[in-house]
This record gives sequence, C-alpha cells and structure tokens, in this order.
Amino acid sequence: MFGPNRAWHEIHQGADLKIPRIFKHVMTYVTPLYLAVILVWWAKDDALPIILNHKSAGSASPVVPADEPYIWGARVLMVAIVLILAVLVRWAWRRNGYDSRQGFVEVGGNPAASGGIR
Repeated sequence: MFGPNRAWHEIHQGADLKIPRIFKHVMTYVTPLYLAVILVWWAKDDALPIILNHKSAGSASPVVPADEPYIWGARVLMVAIVLILAVLVRWAWRRNGYDSRQGFVEVGGNPAASGGIR
C-alpha cells in the first residue's frame, strides 16, 4: 500500500545520512521473502498440526479426546467474534457515509514536490 518508492522517500526525508541504494532492494524483495519463508515454515511445523488436532498447542503431545469439544468451541467463538466485529465495522462505515468515495481526496505523486505535509 505504501510502496517502496514512497517508503524510500520517507526514509530520506529530513535525514542527515543517505542510506545505500542496495537497502531499497533489501526492503522491497529480501525482507518480504524472508518473512514469507518464516511464515510457511511455522505453518507447516506448528500451525497445521494444531489445527488438525495432531498435537496440542504448547506441547508436542497429541490432543486428549475429552478436550476436543472445548477446542472446537473456542475456535467457533473466535471466528464468530471476528465476523461480528467485521459486520459492526461495516455498519459503522455505512452509517457514517464512508461507503462512497465521495469527499475523499486522492493524494498522488511526490508529497515533497507539491508542498506536501509538514
């Protein structure tokens, strides 16, 4: 959303030192790739076995069958809370008139070149 060019501009705005250009590529490509690898690795090793009830959260032991209804109940409750909050946010946006783009000013280009925000 922010974009690498705007981020690079913000990093250098008012800075006393100029960061070497290689770090723009690190920020744009290397860091997201590294974070994606960590996320996939965690999902494969920890999240998927917990979701499938092959192991218990916080330990390597399998899930006790007596605990399964409570685990599923907690999962359903969490999903219900997220859905309710999403619906409430949608209602608030609609009630306050944020549904349409009317009244929003599109900002584009280089903020420093156009006088920007100070």
